[in-house]
Amino acid sequence: MKRINILLINIALMLALVGAVVFGVLFWLKSYTRHNDVVEIPDITGMKVAEATQVLEAQDLTLVIADSVFNMKMAPGIILETTPKVGSMIKRQRSLFVIVNATGVLKRQVPDVNNVSLRQAMATLRAAGFESITVKYVGGAHNDLVLALRTESGRLLSKGENIPYNTALVLEVSISDPSLMMREDSLMQSAPVIIEETEDENWF
Repeated sequence: MKRINILLINIALMLALVGAVVFGVLFWLKSYTRHNDVVEIPDITGMKVAEATQVLEAQDLTLVIADSVFNMKMAPGIILETTPKVGSMIKRQRSLFVIVNATGVLKRQVPDVNNVSLRQAMATLRAAGFESITVKYVGGAHNDLVLALRTESGRLLSKGENIPYNTALVLEVSISDPSLMMREDSLMQSAPVIIEETEDENWF
């Protein structure tokens, strides 16, 4: 009888131990996966990063800047987009990836436009993202040949240099016959023209 009691006690202890282990595992899994602990992603678009970070931290979420783009129509430094999207459900203690509007002016690389035609140089510059372009004709032995690319202040620009996309550019173009100025198409019509004359050579 005594042996039976001991056996029953051992079985009870084993069952209690197994139950405790199972309960502990289930509790750990629930805590680890937080299966039922999800929140809706708040609308943080248009907020500054610091403000959005506080909003997300209140939901036990972490903000991660995934990328930045330049949109001149939007305020600098604000959040433009989130992944996952606003309104989606997400588990707590997860990261929310955002795209922010760049705080600085977008820069573009200066392409090589020397010794090419004016039309080709204009197309190349606009394809690179530059829009403020003035054409300056200077007397020379060749017609329609780009001699240099400068800033509006006169600084000579080199191929590969990074400058703000809205820099005012001046294309110096050689021309020997003013009647051959390339103004016949829409690409050229949008560019202001400067005609340079010197005391030594008035070619008009």
